Formats: sequence, C-alpha cells, structure tokens
Amino acid sequence: MKYLITLISLVMITNASGQNAMDMTALEKMEAVFVGDFSKNEIKASVDRALIAYGVRRDELQYEKLGSALVGMRKETNVPEMVILACTVEFKKQVTRQVSLPDAVGMCASAFEGQY
Repeated sequence: MKYLITLISLVMITNASGQNAMDMTALEKMEAVFVGDFSKNEIKASVDRALIAYGVRRDELQYEKLGSALVGMRKETNVPEMVILACTVEFKKQVTRQVSLPDAVGMCASAFEGQY
C-alpha cells in the first residue's frame, strides 16, 4: 500500500512546464519538490559534490536514491534537502571513520532537526 501511495504521489507531481513526474528525470523531480528556490543546475552541483565525496557513481539511479532519501528526511525532520546535502559534504571532510552517504544524510538531518 505504501508503494501505491508513493506512486500516486509521484504521478501528481509536475514541474514548472507541467511535465508529469513519471516523465521527469531525478533532478527534475528534485527541482519540483525540494524546499527552496533552487535550479536543477544548483541541485545537480550539490548532489554531485555529495556523491563524489562518498565515492558513489553519478547516474540516474543514484540521483533517484539520494533524492528520495533527502525528501524522506525533510518530511521527518523539516530540515531542507539542500541543508542536509551541504552538511553531508562537510561531515565527510571531518570524519575519519567510514560512513555511508545514507547514514550521513540521516545524521545531518538529525543534527539540524528542530532548527527549521
């Protein structure tokens, strides 16, 4: 049932040109649903920085996974996606132990929870 609701939600998302979410790239979806007024290029640059920092390949599947994780964390914590992304890159620079990108997303969202 959860997946059906998610699919229905995706179908209802449209971008500025009226394009349906099922026909949109991951970056176009992020541009449509991320909090704030960020262009697709700004989002791509931030997403790419995070993916590169954690050694994750940059392809459509990884964009989809990261975008979904960021939106999920925003919905749980109210922390904007771009704040979480910036935090993950800074976090990677400062930690000496191995941390995955999904774990960093969760830690960063939790660290800023209650501030937005």
